[in-house]
Amino acid sequence: MFSPTGRGEGSSNLAALVAAGVVVAVAVLTHYEILTYWFTGSDTLTLVEKSRMRTPAEAWTVFSSPLMYGTNFSIIVALFYRPVANLSYAIDFALWGLDPFGYHLTDLLLHAIASVLTFAFVRRVSKDTLVGALAGCLFALHPITAEVVPTPARRHDVLTTIFVLVSLLLFFRVAAENRSRRRRWLFLAGSVFAYLLAVGAKEIGVLAPPLVGAWFLLLAYDRRYSVPEALWRGLKVATPYTLVTLAYLWWRYQVLGGLGGYRGGPWKTSEPLLEVLSKYLLSLLYPVDLAGWLLSYQLPLVPNVLYVLVPVALGLFAYAVVRIEAYRDLLASDRGRLVAISLAWLAVLGAIFVGFGRYSLRSGYVALVPTGALLSLLLVRTGRELYSSDRLSKGALGTVGIFLLTGALVCSLVFVSPLVYPYDDWERAGDVASEALPAAADTYEREDLPPRSVIAIAGIPRRPGSPGVVAKRPQARTIAFFYANTVASWIRLTHPDSRVATYVGGPTVPIGEQAVNVNATIEQTTDRRHYQLRFRYPPENATRPPNGAGAANGS
Repeated sequence: MFSPTGRGEGSSNLAALVAAGVVVAVAVLTHYEILTYWFTGSDTLTLVEKSRMRTPAEAWTVFSSPLMYGTNFSIIVALFYRPVANLSYAIDFALWGLDPFGYHLTDLLLHAIASVLTFAFVRRVSKDTLVGALAGCLFALHPITAEVVPTPARRHDVLTTIFVLVSLLLFFRVAAENRSRRRRWLFLAGSVFAYLLAVGAKEIGVLAPPLVGAWFLLLAYDRRYSVPEALWRGLKVATPYTLVTLAYLWWRYQVLGGLGGYRGGPWKTSEPLLEVLSKYLLSLLYPVDLAGWLLSYQLPLVPNVLYVLVPVALGLFAYAVVRIEAYRDLLASDRGRLVAISLAWLAVLGAIFVGFGRYSLRSGYVALVPTGALLSLLLVRTGRELYSSDRLSKGALGTVGIFLLTGALVCSLVFVSPLVYPYDDWERAGDVASEALPAAADTYEREDLPPRSVIAIAGIPRRPGSPGVVAKRPQARTIAFFYANTVASWIRLTHPDSRVATYVGGPTVPIGEQAVNVNATIEQTTDRRHYQLRFRYPPENATRPPNGAGAANGS
Protein backbone atom coordinates (compact mmCIF):
# COMPACT_ATOMS: atom_id res chain seq x y z
CA MET A 1 0.00 0.00 0.00
CA PHE A 2 1.22 3.50 -0.80
CA SER A 3 2.12 5.52 2.28
CA PRO A 4 2.43 9.30 1.82
CA THR A 5 4.66 9.48 4.85
CA GLY A 6 7.06 6.85 3.59
CA ARG A 7 6.29 4.46 6.41
CA GLY A 8 5.29 0.83 6.05
CA GLU A 9 1.89 -0.62 5.29
CA GLY A 10 1.18 -1.44 8.94
CA SER A 11 1.81 2.09 10.18
CA SER A 12 -0.26 3.47 7.27
CA ASN A 13 -3.19 1.25 8.20
CA LEU A 14 -2.89 2.29 11.83
CA ALA A 15 -2.83 5.96 10.86
CA ALA A 16 -5.93 5.44 8.71
CA LEU A 17 -7.73 3.71 11.58
CA VAL A 18 -6.87 6.53 13.99
CA ALA A 19 -7.93 9.14 11.43
CA ALA A 20 -11.25 7.35 10.87
CA GLY A 21 -11.82 7.34 14.63
CA VAL A 22 -11.19 11.08 14.78
CA VAL A 23 -13.69 11.67 11.99
CA VAL A 24 -16.35 9.60 13.78
CA ALA A 25 -15.68 11.47 17.02
CA VAL A 26 -16.08 14.84 15.29
CA ALA A 27 -19.34 13.72 13.65
CA VAL A 28 -20.77 12.49 16.96
CA LEU A 29 -19.60 15.49 19.00
CA THR A 30 -21.07 17.86 16.42
CA HIS A 31 -24.58 16.41 16.61
CA TYR A 32 -24.86 14.23 19.73
CA GLU A 33 -27.41 16.61 21.28
CA ILE A 34 -30.04 15.46 18.79
CA LEU A 35 -30.37 12.28 20.88
CA THR A 36 -32.35 14.34 23.42
CA TYR A 37 -34.72 15.87 20.83
CA TRP A 38 -38.33 14.84 20.36
CA PHE A 39 -39.60 14.09 16.83
CA THR A 40 -38.50 16.97 14.60
CA GLY A 41 -39.56 17.88 11.09
CA SER A 42 -43.09 18.33 9.87
CA ASP A 43 -43.03 15.15 7.74
CA THR A 44 -41.20 12.78 10.09
CA LEU A 45 -44.25 11.19 11.71
CA THR A 46 -46.06 10.94 8.39
CA LEU A 47 -43.04 9.18 6.89
CA VAL A 48 -42.96 6.79 9.85
CA GLU A 49 -46.67 6.05 9.56
CA LYS A 50 -46.60 5.51 5.81
CA SER A 51 -43.45 3.35 5.96
CA ARG A 52 -44.63 0.73 8.45
CA MET A 53 -44.30 -2.85 7.22
CA ARG A 54 -46.12 -4.93 9.80
CA THR A 55 -47.49 -7.36 7.19
CA PRO A 56 -46.40 -8.48 3.71
CA ALA A 57 -49.30 -6.49 2.28
CA GLU A 58 -48.10 -3.31 3.96
CA ALA A 59 -44.55 -3.95 2.75
CA TRP A 60 -45.77 -4.32 -0.84
CA THR A 61 -47.82 -1.13 -0.51
CA VAL A 62 -44.80 0.83 0.69
CA PHE A 63 -42.57 -0.41 -2.14
CA SER A 64 -45.23 0.12 -4.80
CA SER A 65 -46.50 3.55 -3.75
CA PRO A 66 -45.27 7.16 -3.90
CA LEU A 67 -43.58 8.77 -0.94
CA MET A 68 -46.18 9.53 1.77
CA TYR A 69 -48.90 8.02 -0.40
CA GLY A 70 -52.48 9.07 0.34
CA THR A 71 -51.44 12.39 1.92
CA ASN A 72 -51.73 15.92 0.57
CA PHE A 73 -48.01 15.80 -0.17
CA SER A 74 -48.42 13.11 -2.82
CA ILE A 75 -51.78 14.45 -3.99
CA ILE A 76 -50.96 18.16 -4.20
CA VAL A 77 -47.24 18.85 -3.74
CA ALA A 78 -45.06 16.19 -5.39
CA LEU A 79 -44.71 12.58 -6.48
CA PHE A 80 -41.47 10.95 -5.32
CA TYR A 81 -40.41 7.32 -5.07
CA ARG A 82 -37.90 6.64 -2.28
CA PRO A 83 -38.31 3.04 -1.06
CA VAL A 84 -34.85 2.84 0.56
CA ALA A 85 -35.60 5.79 2.81
CA ASN A 86 -39.00 4.24 3.61
CA LEU A 87 -37.28 1.00 4.56
CA SER A 88 -35.08 2.86 7.05
CA TYR A 89 -38.16 4.30 8.78
CA ALA A 90 -39.79 0.87 8.81
CA ILE A 91 -36.75 -0.62 10.53
CA ASP A 92 -36.69 2.19 13.07
CA PHE A 93 -40.38 1.71 13.83
CA ALA A 94 -39.90 -2.04 14.28
CA LEU A 95 -37.00 -1.43 16.67
CA TRP A 96 -38.08 1.69 18.53
CA GLY A 97 -41.79 2.17 18.08
CA LEU A 98 -42.49 5.84 18.87
CA ASP A 99 -39.35 6.51 20.89
CA PRO A 100 -37.67 9.49 19.18
CA PHE A 101 -34.28 8.55 20.65
CA GLY A 102 -33.94 5.59 18.29
CA TYR A 103 -34.69 7.63 15.17
CA HIS A 104 -32.14 10.29 16.13
CA LEU A 105 -29.60 7.60 16.98
CA THR A 106 -30.02 6.19 13.48
CA ASP A 107 -29.53 9.65 11.97
CA LEU A 108 -26.40 10.26 14.06
CA LEU A 109 -24.90 6.91 13.08
CA LEU A 110 -25.71 7.45 9.41
CA HIS A 111 -24.05 10.87 9.49
CA ALA A 112 -20.96 9.33 11.11
CA ILE A 113 -20.89 6.64 8.40
CA ALA A 114 -21.16 9.28 5.67
CA SER A 115 -18.29 11.21 7.28
CA VAL A 116 -16.05 8.12 7.44
CA LEU A 117 -16.88 7.23 3.84
CA THR A 118 -15.90 10.77 2.84
CA PHE A 119 -12.56 10.20 4.56
CA ALA A 120 -12.16 6.84 2.78
CA PHE A 121 -13.07 8.35 -0.60
CA VAL A 122 -10.68 11.30 -0.35
CA ARG A 123 -7.86 9.17 1.09
CA ARG A 124 -8.31 6.55 -1.63
CA VAL A 125 -8.09 9.09 -4.44
CA SER A 126 -5.40 11.37 -2.98
CA LYS A 127 -3.34 8.62 -1.31
CA ASP A 128 -3.04 11.02 1.63
CA THR A 129 -4.44 10.16 5.06
CA LEU A 130 -4.21 13.71 6.40
CA VAL A 131 -6.12 15.18 3.46
CA GLY A 132 -8.80 12.49 3.86
CA ALA A 133 -9.10 13.03 7.61
CA LEU A 134 -9.49 16.80 7.26
CA ALA A 135 -12.09 16.32 4.50
CA GLY A 136 -14.06 13.89 6.66
CA CYS A 137 -14.00 16.30 9.61
CA LEU A 138 -15.13 19.25 7.45
CA PHE A 139 -17.95 17.11 6.11
CA ALA A 140 -18.96 16.10 9.65
CA LEU A 141 -19.22 19.62 11.07
CA HIS A 142 -20.24 21.80 8.10
CA PRO A 143 -23.16 24.17 8.93
CA ILE A 144 -25.32 22.57 6.22
CA THR A 145 -25.46 19.41 8.34
CA ALA A 146 -27.62 21.37 10.81
CA GLU A 147 -30.36 21.41 8.17
CA VAL A 148 -30.31 17.63 7.71
CA VAL A 149 -28.99 15.56 10.62
CA PRO A 150 -31.34 16.77 13.43
CA THR A 151 -34.53 15.70 11.65
CA PRO A 152 -35.33 12.15 10.48
CA ALA A 153 -37.47 13.56 7.67
CA ARG A 154 -34.29 14.58 5.83
CA ARG A 155 -32.51 11.28 6.16
CA HIS A 156 -32.91 10.81 2.40
CA ASP A 157 -29.92 13.06 1.70
CA VAL A 158 -27.67 11.20 4.15
CA LEU A 159 -28.58 7.81 2.72
CA THR A 160 -28.02 8.99 -0.84
CA THR A 161 -24.59 10.36 0.05
CA ILE A 162 -23.63 7.08 1.72
CA PHE A 163 -24.62 4.92 -1.24
CA VAL A 164 -23.04 7.23 -3.83
CA LEU A 165 -19.76 7.00 -1.92
CA VAL A 166 -20.07 3.21 -1.60
CA SER A 167 -20.75 2.94 -5.33
CA LEU A 168 -17.63 4.98 -6.16
CA LEU A 169 -15.39 3.16 -3.68
CA LEU A 170 -16.45 -0.21 -5.10
CA PHE A 171 -15.84 1.01 -8.64
CA PHE A 172 -12.34 2.08 -7.63
CA ARG A 173 -11.70 -1.58 -6.86
CA VAL A 174 -13.07 -2.54 -10.27
CA ALA A 175 -10.57 -0.19 -11.89
CA ALA A 176 -7.58 -1.66 -10.03
CA GLU A 177 -5.43 -3.51 -12.56
CA ASN A 178 -4.33 -6.26 -10.17
CA ARG A 179 -7.84 -7.67 -9.65
CA SER A 180 -9.01 -10.94 -11.19
CA ARG A 181 -11.82 -10.81 -13.72
CA ARG A 182 -14.25 -12.50 -11.31
CA ARG A 183 -13.49 -10.04 -8.49
CA ARG A 184 -13.86 -7.12 -10.85
CA TRP A 185 -17.33 -8.26 -11.86
CA LEU A 186 -18.28 -8.72 -8.20
CA PHE A 187 -17.12 -5.22 -7.33
CA LEU A 188 -18.90 -3.82 -10.39
CA ALA A 189 -22.13 -5.55 -9.35
CA GLY A 190 -21.75 -4.10 -5.86
CA SER A 191 -21.15 -0.63 -7.27
CA VAL A 192 -24.24 -0.83 -9.49
CA PHE A 193 -26.36 -2.12 -6.62
CA ALA A 194 -25.15 0.72 -4.37
CA TYR A 195 -26.12 3.16 -7.14
CA LEU A 196 -29.60 1.63 -7.23
CA LEU A 197 -29.88 2.11 -3.45
CA ALA A 198 -28.73 5.73 -3.87
CA VAL A 199 -31.53 6.63 -6.29
CA GLY A 200 -33.93 4.60 -4.15
CA ALA A 201 -33.09 6.87 -1.24
CA LYS A 202 -33.38 10.13 -3.20
CA GLU A 203 -33.41 11.04 -6.86
CA ILE A 204 -30.19 13.04 -6.63
CA GLY A 205 -28.39 9.69 -6.47
CA VAL A 206 -28.31 9.83 -10.28
CA LEU A 207 -25.00 11.65 -9.93
CA ALA A 208 -23.22 8.31 -9.30
CA PRO A 209 -22.93 7.12 -12.95
CA PRO A 210 -21.50 10.45 -14.21
CA LEU A 211 -18.89 10.29 -11.46
CA VAL A 212 -18.06 6.70 -12.39
CA GLY A 213 -17.67 7.90 -15.98
CA ALA A 214 -15.43 10.77 -14.89
CA TRP A 215 -13.18 8.38 -12.96
CA PHE A 216 -12.98 6.03 -15.94
CA LEU A 217 -11.90 8.90 -18.19
CA LEU A 218 -9.19 9.87 -15.71
CA LEU A 219 -7.88 6.32 -15.70
CA ALA A 220 -8.10 6.06 -19.48
CA TYR A 221 -6.01 9.22 -19.75
CA ASP A 222 -3.48 7.96 -17.20
CA ARG A 223 -3.15 4.54 -18.83
CA ARG A 224 -3.07 6.00 -22.33
CA TYR A 225 -5.82 3.86 -23.80
CA SER A 226 -6.29 4.21 -27.52
CA VAL A 227 -9.60 5.67 -28.64
CA PRO A 228 -11.08 2.29 -29.71
CA GLU A 229 -9.93 0.65 -26.47
CA ALA A 230 -11.33 3.50 -24.36
CA LEU A 231 -14.67 3.30 -26.17
CA TRP A 232 -14.89 -0.47 -25.76
CA ARG A 233 -13.94 -0.44 -22.09
CA GLY A 234 -16.21 2.53 -21.44
CA LEU A 235 -19.13 0.74 -23.06
CA LYS A 236 -18.61 -2.28 -20.82
CA VAL A 237 -18.54 -0.03 -17.74
CA ALA A 238 -21.55 2.05 -18.75
CA THR A 239 -23.83 -0.83 -19.75
CA PRO A 240 -24.79 -2.16 -16.28
CA TYR A 241 -25.43 1.35 -14.92
CA THR A 242 -27.53 2.16 -17.96
CA LEU A 243 -29.59 -1.02 -17.69
CA VAL A 244 -30.23 -0.46 -13.99
CA THR A 245 -31.21 3.15 -14.67
CA LEU A 246 -33.69 2.10 -17.36
CA ALA A 247 -35.17 -0.60 -15.10
CA TYR A 248 -35.50 1.89 -12.25
CA LEU A 249 -37.17 4.48 -14.49
CA TRP A 250 -39.58 1.85 -15.83
CA TRP A 251 -40.63 0.79 -12.33
CA ARG A 252 -40.81 4.40 -11.15
CA TYR A 253 -43.12 5.15 -14.10
CA GLN A 254 -45.35 2.23 -13.11
CA VAL A 255 -45.56 3.39 -9.50
CA LEU A 256 -46.00 7.13 -10.10
CA GLY A 257 -47.81 7.07 -13.42
CA GLY A 258 -44.95 9.13 -14.83
CA LEU A 259 -41.49 10.28 -13.87
CA GLY A 260 -42.82 12.21 -10.88
CA GLY A 261 -41.43 15.38 -9.34
CA TYR A 262 -43.09 18.51 -8.05
CA ARG A 263 -46.56 19.30 -9.29
CA GLY A 264 -47.70 22.73 -10.46
CA GLY A 265 -48.07 25.76 -8.21
CA PRO A 266 -45.45 27.41 -6.00
CA TRP A 267 -43.46 24.18 -5.66
CA LYS A 268 -42.78 24.23 -9.41
CA THR A 269 -41.47 27.80 -9.48
CA SER A 270 -37.99 28.09 -11.01
CA GLU A 271 -35.32 30.57 -9.91
CA PRO A 272 -32.86 32.38 -12.20
CA LEU A 273 -29.72 30.45 -13.03
CA LEU A 274 -27.37 32.86 -11.25
CA GLU A 275 -29.51 32.80 -8.13
CA VAL A 276 -29.44 28.99 -8.05
CA LEU A 277 -25.66 28.90 -8.47
CA SER A 278 -25.19 31.70 -5.93
CA LYS A 279 -27.14 29.87 -3.26
CA TYR A 280 -25.39 26.63 -4.09
CA LEU A 281 -21.80 27.89 -3.90
CA LEU A 282 -22.25 30.39 -1.09
CA SER A 283 -23.95 27.80 1.12
CA LEU A 284 -20.87 25.62 0.78
CA LEU A 285 -18.23 28.31 1.34
CA TYR A 286 -19.90 31.17 3.21
CA PRO A 287 -23.13 29.96 4.84
CA VAL A 288 -23.10 32.61 7.59
CA ASP A 289 -22.42 36.35 7.25
CA LEU A 290 -19.43 36.07 9.54
CA ALA A 291 -18.18 39.64 9.10
CA GLY A 292 -21.57 41.26 9.72
CA TRP A 293 -22.30 38.98 12.65
CA LEU A 294 -18.99 39.52 14.45
CA LEU A 295 -18.85 43.26 13.80
CA SER A 296 -22.56 43.74 14.60
CA TYR A 297 -23.47 45.58 11.44
CA GLN A 298 -25.71 44.61 8.59
CA LEU A 299 -24.49 44.56 5.01
CA PRO A 300 -26.73 44.11 1.96
CA LEU A 301 -25.31 40.67 1.20
CA VAL A 302 -26.78 39.60 -2.16
CA PRO A 303 -25.82 36.94 -4.69
CA ASN A 304 -23.52 39.51 -6.36
CA VAL A 305 -20.94 38.72 -3.70
CA LEU A 306 -20.44 35.57 -5.75
CA TYR A 307 -18.77 37.66 -8.45
CA VAL A 308 -16.04 38.61 -5.97
CA LEU A 309 -15.67 35.40 -3.98
CA VAL A 310 -15.64 32.87 -6.79
CA PRO A 311 -13.18 34.55 -9.23
CA VAL A 312 -10.68 35.11 -6.42
CA ALA A 313 -11.02 31.55 -5.16
CA LEU A 314 -10.81 30.05 -8.65
CA GLY A 315 -7.86 32.25 -9.58
CA LEU A 316 -5.87 31.22 -6.55
CA PHE A 317 -6.92 27.62 -7.06
CA ALA A 318 -5.69 27.68 -10.66
CA TYR A 319 -2.42 29.19 -9.51
CA ALA A 320 -2.08 26.42 -6.95
CA VAL A 321 -2.53 23.77 -9.62
CA VAL A 322 0.44 25.17 -11.56
CA ARG A 323 2.60 26.25 -8.64
CA ILE A 324 2.52 23.58 -5.94
CA GLU A 325 5.48 21.28 -6.48
CA ALA A 326 5.25 22.07 -10.20
CA TYR A 327 3.07 19.07 -11.02
CA ARG A 328 1.77 20.38 -14.33
CA ASP A 329 0.52 17.05 -15.56
CA LEU A 330 -2.47 17.38 -13.29
CA LEU A 331 -4.57 14.45 -14.44
CA ALA A 332 -1.71 11.98 -14.03
CA SER A 333 -1.26 12.63 -10.31
CA ASP A 334 -3.31 11.37 -7.37
CA ARG A 335 -3.96 14.87 -6.11
CA GLY A 336 -4.85 16.02 -9.60
CA ARG A 337 -7.39 13.23 -9.94
CA LEU A 338 -8.93 14.29 -6.63
CA VAL A 339 -9.29 17.82 -7.99
CA ALA A 340 -10.84 16.55 -11.22
CA ILE A 341 -13.34 14.15 -9.62
CA SER A 342 -14.32 16.78 -7.02
CA LEU A 343 -14.92 19.45 -9.64
CA ALA A 344 -16.92 16.96 -11.71
CA TRP A 345 -19.00 16.16 -8.59
CA LEU A 346 -19.75 19.86 -8.00
CA ALA A 347 -20.48 20.45 -11.70
CA VAL A 348 -22.92 17.52 -12.00
CA LEU A 349 -24.78 18.68 -8.90
CA GLY A 350 -24.85 22.24 -10.19
CA ALA A 351 -26.34 21.04 -13.48
CA ILE A 352 -29.00 19.09 -11.53
CA PHE A 353 -29.93 22.13 -9.44
CA VAL A 354 -30.07 24.42 -12.46
CA GLY A 355 -32.18 21.91 -14.36
CA PHE A 356 -34.47 21.52 -11.38
CA GLY A 357 -34.82 25.29 -11.15
CA ARG A 358 -33.90 25.86 -7.52
CA TYR A 359 -31.53 24.90 -4.74
CA SER A 360 -32.41 23.93 -1.18
CA LEU A 361 -29.90 23.82 1.66
CA ARG A 362 -30.65 20.20 2.50
CA SER A 363 -29.60 19.19 -1.02
CA GLY A 364 -26.19 20.70 -0.35
CA TYR A 365 -25.39 17.82 2.02
CA VAL A 366 -24.16 15.59 -0.79
CA ALA A 367 -21.99 18.46 -2.12
CA LEU A 368 -20.04 18.57 1.14
CA VAL A 369 -17.90 15.63 -0.03
CA PRO A 370 -16.12 17.46 -2.89
CA THR A 371 -16.13 20.73 -0.93
CA GLY A 372 -14.26 19.14 1.96
CA ALA A 373 -11.92 17.36 -0.47
CA LEU A 374 -10.86 20.52 -2.31
CA LEU A 375 -10.44 22.66 0.80
CA SER A 376 -8.45 19.94 2.56
CA LEU A 377 -6.20 19.31 -0.41
CA LEU A 378 -5.37 22.99 -0.82
CA LEU A 379 -4.75 23.56 2.87
CA VAL A 380 -2.58 20.48 3.41
CA ARG A 381 -0.56 20.80 0.22
CA THR A 382 0.21 24.50 0.62
CA GLY A 383 0.92 24.03 4.31
CA ARG A 384 3.39 21.24 3.61
CA GLU A 385 5.16 23.21 0.92
CA LEU A 386 5.53 26.25 3.14
CA TYR A 387 6.72 24.10 6.03
CA SER A 388 9.36 22.39 3.91
CA SER A 389 10.63 25.58 2.25
CA ASP A 390 13.95 26.88 3.51
CA ARG A 391 13.12 30.42 2.55
CA LEU A 392 10.19 32.34 1.14
CA SER A 393 10.93 32.75 -2.56
CA LYS A 394 9.11 35.06 -4.93
CA GLY A 395 7.13 32.16 -6.41
CA ALA A 396 5.95 31.06 -2.98
CA LEU A 397 3.93 34.22 -2.42
CA GLY A 398 1.03 32.71 -4.37
CA THR A 399 1.23 29.60 -2.20
CA VAL A 400 1.05 31.80 0.91
CA GLY A 401 -2.06 33.48 -0.50
CA ILE A 402 -3.74 30.15 -1.20
CA PHE A 403 -2.85 28.85 2.25
CA LEU A 404 -4.25 31.96 3.97
CA LEU A 405 -7.45 32.05 1.88
CA THR A 406 -8.14 28.35 2.32
CA GLY A 407 -7.27 28.50 6.00
CA ALA A 408 -9.67 31.42 6.47
CA LEU A 409 -12.48 29.51 4.74
CA VAL A 410 -11.85 26.37 6.79
CA CYS A 411 -11.63 28.29 10.07
CA SER A 412 -14.80 30.24 9.30
CA LEU A 413 -16.73 27.02 8.60
CA VAL A 414 -15.50 25.51 11.86
CA PHE A 415 -16.28 28.69 13.79
CA VAL A 416 -19.94 28.78 12.66
CA SER A 417 -20.41 25.00 12.74
CA PRO A 418 -22.75 23.00 15.02
CA LEU A 419 -19.61 21.78 16.77
CA VAL A 420 -19.07 25.31 18.14
CA TYR A 421 -22.62 26.73 18.25
CA PRO A 422 -25.66 24.80 19.50
CA TYR A 423 -27.99 25.24 16.49
CA ASP A 424 -30.84 24.39 18.88
CA ASP A 425 -33.66 25.61 16.62
CA TRP A 426 -34.67 22.01 15.91
CA GLU A 427 -34.77 21.28 19.64
CA ARG A 428 -37.19 24.17 20.03
CA ALA A 429 -39.37 22.80 17.23
CA GLY A 430 -39.34 19.36 18.86
CA ASP A 431 -40.35 20.84 22.23
CA VAL A 432 -43.35 22.57 20.68
CA ALA A 433 -44.42 19.39 18.87
CA SER A 434 -43.93 17.27 22.01
CA GLU A 435 -46.47 19.48 23.79
CA ALA A 436 -48.96 19.95 20.98
CA LEU A 437 -49.27 16.50 19.41
CA PRO A 438 -49.88 14.49 22.62
CA ALA A 439 -52.37 17.17 23.66
CA ALA A 440 -54.20 16.69 20.36
CA ALA A 441 -54.24 12.89 20.74
CA ASP A 442 -55.48 13.13 24.34
CA THR A 443 -58.26 15.49 23.31
CA TYR A 444 -59.25 13.21 20.43
CA GLU A 445 -59.49 10.27 22.86
CA ARG A 446 -61.28 12.25 25.57
CA GLU A 447 -63.92 13.58 23.20
CA ASP A 448 -64.45 10.07 21.78
CA LEU A 449 -64.52 11.17 18.14
CA PRO A 450 -65.53 8.68 15.43
CA PRO A 451 -62.53 6.81 13.93
CA ARG A 452 -63.06 8.42 10.51
CA SER A 453 -63.48 11.99 11.71
CA VAL A 454 -62.40 14.87 9.51
CA ILE A 455 -60.69 17.52 11.63
CA ALA A 456 -59.77 21.10 10.77
CA ILE A 457 -56.55 22.11 12.55
CA ALA A 458 -56.31 25.70 13.79
CA GLY A 459 -53.34 27.32 15.51
CA ILE A 460 -50.54 25.51 13.66
CA PRO A 461 -47.20 27.22 14.52
CA ARG A 462 -45.96 29.51 11.81
CA ARG A 463 -42.76 28.46 10.11
CA PRO A 464 -39.92 30.82 11.14
CA GLY A 465 -38.75 33.19 8.45
CA SER A 466 -35.89 31.73 6.45
CA PRO A 467 -32.81 33.95 5.92
CA GLY A 468 -31.66 34.72 2.43
CA VAL A 469 -28.61 33.42 0.64
CA VAL A 470 -26.43 33.79 3.73
CA ALA A 471 -27.64 33.56 7.35
CA LYS A 472 -27.11 36.54 9.65
CA ARG A 473 -25.97 34.26 12.48
CA PRO A 474 -25.31 30.56 13.04
CA GLN A 475 -28.78 28.98 12.93
CA ALA A 476 -30.81 26.27 11.28
CA ARG A 477 -32.60 28.02 8.44
CA THR A 478 -35.27 25.57 7.24
CA ILE A 479 -37.15 24.86 10.48
CA ALA A 480 -40.70 23.51 10.38
CA PHE A 481 -42.78 22.76 13.48
CA PHE A 482 -45.68 20.54 12.43
CA TYR A 483 -48.49 20.53 9.89
CA ALA A 484 -52.06 19.27 9.84
CA ASN A 485 -50.88 15.94 8.40
CA THR A 486 -48.44 15.62 11.32
CA VAL A 487 -51.36 15.79 13.77
CA ALA A 488 -53.27 13.13 11.84
CA SER A 489 -50.24 10.82 11.71
CA TRP A 490 -49.61 11.12 15.44
CA ILE A 491 -53.25 10.35 16.26
CA ARG A 492 -53.26 7.35 13.92
CA LEU A 493 -49.93 6.09 15.29
CA THR A 494 -51.05 6.32 18.92
CA HIS A 495 -54.63 5.13 18.21
CA PRO A 496 -54.31 2.26 15.70
CA ASP A 497 -58.10 2.08 15.18
CA SER A 498 -58.27 5.71 14.08
CA ARG A 499 -58.59 6.78 10.45
CA VAL A 500 -58.86 10.51 11.01
CA ALA A 501 -58.15 13.00 8.25
CA THR A 502 -57.04 16.58 8.83
CA TYR A 503 -56.69 19.84 6.97
CA VAL A 504 -55.55 23.37 7.87
CA GLY A 505 -58.51 25.19 9.41
CA GLY A 506 -57.14 28.68 10.05
CA PRO A 507 -54.11 30.99 9.84
CA THR A 508 -50.84 29.88 11.37
CA VAL A 509 -49.56 31.33 14.67
CA PRO A 510 -46.09 32.84 15.26
CA ILE A 511 -44.45 31.22 18.29
CA GLY A 512 -42.11 33.07 20.66
CA GLU A 513 -38.86 31.86 22.16
CA GLN A 514 -40.04 30.88 25.64
CA ALA A 515 -41.04 27.39 26.77
CA VAL A 516 -44.57 26.44 25.78
CA ASN A 517 -47.41 24.58 27.40
CA VAL A 518 -49.73 23.87 24.50
CA ASN A 519 -53.31 22.75 25.03
CA ALA A 520 -55.82 21.58 22.44
CA THR A 521 -59.62 21.63 22.28
CA ILE A 522 -62.01 20.01 19.82
CA GLU A 523 -65.51 21.09 18.87
CA GLN A 524 -67.84 20.42 15.99
CA THR A 525 -68.07 22.91 13.14
CA THR A 526 -71.28 24.79 12.52
CA ASP A 527 -72.38 22.37 9.80
CA ARG A 528 -71.72 19.51 12.29
CA ARG A 529 -70.04 17.45 9.58
CA HIS A 530 -66.46 18.13 10.62
CA TYR A 531 -64.59 18.89 13.83
CA GLN A 532 -62.15 21.65 14.60
CA LEU A 533 -59.08 21.10 16.76
CA ARG A 534 -57.59 24.35 18.03
CA PHE A 535 -54.16 24.71 19.57
CA ARG A 536 -53.70 27.44 22.17
CA TYR A 537 -50.43 28.78 23.52
CA PRO A 538 -49.55 30.92 26.56
CA PRO A 539 -49.86 34.63 25.68
CA GLU A 540 -46.12 35.25 26.11
CA ASN A 541 -45.31 32.55 23.54
CA ALA A 542 -47.79 33.20 20.77
CA THR A 543 -47.06 36.62 19.34
CA ARG A 544 -49.89 38.51 17.69
CA PRO A 545 -49.57 38.67 13.89
CA PRO A 546 -50.76 41.65 11.87
CA ASN A 547 -54.46 42.44 11.42
CA GLY A 548 -55.47 40.50 14.50
CA ALA A 549 -54.81 37.10 12.95
CA GLY A 550 -53.62 35.80 16.32
CA ALA A 551 -57.12 36.01 17.76
CA ALA A 552 -58.44 33.82 15.02
CA ASN A 553 -55.91 31.18 16.02
CA GLY A 554 -56.69 31.16 19.71
CA SER A 555 -53.45 32.85 20.65
